[in-house]
Amino acid sequence: MRIIDHLNSNAHNAACCAEKTQVFWMSQSDKHPWLKFLKSHESEIVTNLIELAIDVHNDSRIMTLSANSWPSRSLSKIHSDAQISTYRYYGLDSVFVSFNPSGAVLHYRVPNIYREMLDIIAEIVIESVSEELKKSVRFSIQIDGSVDKYSVDNKFITARYLDETNAIKIVFLDESHSSKHSAEGLLDCILSTLKILGLEDMALKSVATFYRGSAMRTDELKAISEKEKVKFYRFPQYFEVRFVEHLILLCESVWKNMPSIRKHWNNIVTADTDTSNRKEKAIVRGFLKVWEEDGDQIFYTALIMDLLRLFERFQKDGQKSMVTLCDIKTFKNIAISSLELIETDYYPGGKEEELNKFLDDKISDNSDEMNNGNIITKNHRKVRNVYASTKRCVTSVRTEIVKSAKEFLSNRLANDQSMVQAYATITPHSCGPERTVSCPTILKTNRQSCYLRNAINSKMYIVLNSTGTANFDPRPAVAIFLRKKE
Repeated sequence: MRIIDHLNSNAHNAACCAEKTQVFWMSQSDKHPWLKFLKSHESEIVTNLIELAIDVHNDSRIMTLSANSWPSRSLSKIHSDAQISTYRYYGLDSVFVSFNPSGAVLHYRVPNIYREMLDIIAEIVIESVSEELKKSVRFSIQIDGSVDKYSVDNKFITARYLDETNAIKIVFLDESHSSKHSAEGLLDCILSTLKILGLEDMALKSVATFYRGSAMRTDELKAISEKEKVKFYRFPQYFEVRFVEHLILLCESVWKNMPSIRKHWNNIVTADTDTSNRKEKAIVRGFLKVWEEDGDQIFYTALIMDLLRLFERFQKDGQKSMVTLCDIKTFKNIAISSLELIETDYYPGGKEEELNKFLDDKISDNSDEMNNGNIITKNHRKVRNVYASTKRCVTSVRTEIVKSAKEFLSNRLANDQSMVQAYATITPHSCGPERTVSCPTILKTNRQSCYLRNAINSKMYIVLNSTGTANFDPRPAVAIFLRKKE
């Protein structure tokens, strides 16, 4: 009879190997054969993605080649490296071996992956640009339009700012398009771009918007003005002129049309329910409450118009040719002196003085009382309760508005460095947008006329905003790519 020692048997050795394999698997050790294979496989994929990121960045920088040709270009490079390695080891007279890449080498080598990596790198670049603009004290935005050879109207938006070393930089923000025309379309492109980058209320505006949004309301208002034999003043469109002048025109149109506007509002409120809109009636009732005759809103509008005139004059003086920083300070001091005058009295020849004279004449005719520039009728309290009140008087609000405007102007231009940066970012030419126009012309060749807008933007972000390929770090792009695949 033969005695077999189990500790020396093949079954025992197999059981021991299985136990060791399980321990290696639980500890994720490289000694496990499967783990070793998987980790080497993942390492090869990461290496391929790093090569992809560098190729994408370099292709974008030189504005040539495309995603369709990248798989063959990358494989031809691997083939050439393999042949050179073989010749160095075995000699030039060695037997030729055809290129037969493994599945791991072919992994991710498709045009769609190229495009995905392109968008990821572009996102990283534009995110860094957005952070730089947020850190800068001042930056200016320029926009220019150009029609390409395929009759597509494109709007190119750039920004100019001073970095931490006070060096002037011009960055590309977006190649946009809007269905709106003229200045309104340009504004729409800028606002949409700022919203994408994450860089982004008044009663007068609401009144103008109420009529600008409906041609029928405007026609009804015109008819009332003609019936009353008064001139109708058109509500200005957005950014027809400088923004301060736009606000002045807006105030004047509401101011001069107000008698006809009130009659139009009353007609809407008293109209039959069947022929009128409930929502429109609710809006009009709110307008009538705010813009009541001899109400506070009239006084505030007159004050704002006088303040806007001061800022308009200061803006025009600051935009004169050959102006210096010393001139800007002088213009600022003149504007602040005018605001100090308004603090204590009406501005000479201003709207407040005109309104005060009109109310004085009206009070003398109607035997009403006047107190501190406000009409005191039977519905108004003659002596205000200083301890409890549900409404602030016009005088206190007026004082706060004037002091706020004075403080804004004083603090806004108090820092000389801030002024220098503000003027340094403003440029009289459009070289920034014009430089970007040439990029789509190079990219959209006869064989690539169907470039998507997002793809062109991604290419241009890298071309105009990124560093050279020698300074490009592919690891963040590869990490984001793998994170999206989880």
